[in-house]
Amino acid sequence: MSIKLLVCAATDLEMSACLPDINARHFRMGHAVTFGSLAVLVTGVGIPAALSSAQTACKMLLPEAVVNVGIAGAYPDCGLNIGDITVASSDIYGDIGFEIPDASTFKPLCDSEFGSAAIYHRFTLETNSPWIVSRNEKPIYRVAACTVNQCTGTNETGLLRARLFGAKIETMEGAAIAQASAAVGIPLTQIRAISNLAGHRSITRKSIDTAIEALEEYFRSVSPLI
Repeated sequence: MSIKLLVCAATDLEMSACLPDINARHFRMGHAVTFGSLAVLVTGVGIPAALSSAQTACKMLLPEAVVNVGIAGAYPDCGLNIGDITVASSDIYGDIGFEIPDASTFKPLCDSEFGSAAIYHRFTLETNSPWIVSRNEKPIYRVAACTVNQCTGTNETGLLRARLFGAKIETMEGAAIAQASAAVGIPLTQIRAISNLAGHRSITRKSIDTAIEALEEYFRSVSPLI
């Protein structure tokens, strides 16, 4: 049976929020599990794990579409709050580059002579898939995303990344999964709930729970993924 959809999440907690009938706690990280025409992949946290596992799954399964779900940070002054649901219109690697001593700032590789490869530039994501549903009582925010190895811990870094990339949210896997899906021509939809402000580091268990609950509520309004 051909795979219609590959669902990716960094952790079993995030996966369970959108697929409550699947016990993701027993999944082997980095290995896709199939349920008929659905495949589920808990990638692990961070770019290396997400890229490796998503590349393997996309090449082996050749799904018709990929959905990446989970939680994300919101950059300062972007207008997003804990629990808001976002859909990424684009994603980009946000901390591959180098510091410039004279300017005391960061220059992304895409702005240098070494950054001509497509993977260093912005990935365009799918924003019209059937898994994006409008909810009259709660808005869905379409945003540009940024993917980093090191999560933002200060307002200065958050504002810098927002300015450099025009991004409103930050994750640790999005661009990696976008790279893997783009390599085989598969459209990717990224749906994230805001769990923290990506400035002065202040993430708490309560804010994570709020984001997970928001994801659960959102996916109850989506047509069943299975």
